[in-house]
Amino acid sequence: MSIASGNFDEKSLVAVLGQIRARRNNWRVVLKAEIKKWPAMSYNQVMSQLPDSECYEVEFKSKKYQVEVELLEDTELYIHVGISVDDGSLPASLWPAASSFVCLKNGPTTAILVQK
Repeated sequence: MSIASGNFDEKSLVAVLGQIRARRNNWRVVLKAEIKKWPAMSYNQVMSQLPDSECYEVEFKSKKYQVEVELLEDTELYIHVGISVDDGSLPASLWPAASSFVCLKNGPTTAILVQK
C-alpha cells in the first residue's frame, strides 16, 4: 500500500520508518568522520577549504552522501562552522544529520565541538 496516498497499514509504516532510521544512521557515521576531519584543521586551513568545498560527495558502503560545510559565524575571535550530511532523498534530507564546531582564530588549532 502507498504511504504517499494515505493508504497504508501499520506494518508498512513500521517498514518505512525502519528504512529511514537505517538511512539516517548511515548519515551519522559519515557525519562523525567529517566532524573528525574539519575541526582537526587550523583556522587558515578551514578558511582555505571553505570556498572550494562548501558542498561535496563522499562514499560510504557503496552509497554517495552529500556533505555541506557552511560558515555560520565569523567573529573577531573565532569562526563557527556547520557540517550536515544526507543522501539527497526527499523528504528525509530536509532534516540532515548535522553538527558544528568553533575554531579559534588566534591560538591553538584545537576546535570546540558544538553538540546538538
